[in-house]
Amino acid sequence: MDGNIKYLNEYFLFKSKQLGIVERNFDLGGKNTITKEIIKSKEISVIVPILDENNIILVDQYRFGVKKNLLELPAGTIENEEKPIDCAKRELKEETGYIAQNLDRITSFYTSPGINTEHVHCYKATNLIKTESKLEYDEILSPMIINKNKILNMITNENIIDAKSIIGLLLNLLLEKEKTL
Repeated sequence: MDGNIKYLNEYFLFKSKQLGIVERNFDLGGKNTITKEIIKSKEISVIVPILDENNIILVDQYRFGVKKNLLELPAGTIENEEKPIDCAKRELKEETGYIAQNLDRITSFYTSPGINTEHVHCYKATNLIKTESKLEYDEILSPMIINKNKILNMITNENIIDAKSIIGLLLNLLLEKEKTL
């Protein structure tokens, strides 16, 4: 499928704790080479917290990249050596104050593979138990309980515009609908 494309090497143009920008070089089959700038991101986990048969927990979170609040699923960066499921457990508690008795993998996906290495692991959290949230100093958010029946309209009306949240929420709705067929 990739023909004769061969990865040659890469060089960091910029590196921080959160991400890096590299210049990647590829051989396109002997005659041509190509250089691409790629954002190297850490992997993340996103959680679809099912509070009960009618409600999902979202977070209203300020996002510095777009300079405004977004309504989204709880999510966070996978720390060094941490497993995606352990990140999901940690982020659910930090951002919502709930722990899940059941945490099931839904899927994983790349957000924008043409320019970014960000890989998202998506989990469904059920049988939630209320505890205390433990926000990081730079997390400005409020958990919100949303009726599941409103989710589709919230997406189509652009009240929910975060891609990882849209993917997780829609997949959850589809999987729940599939169970009833």
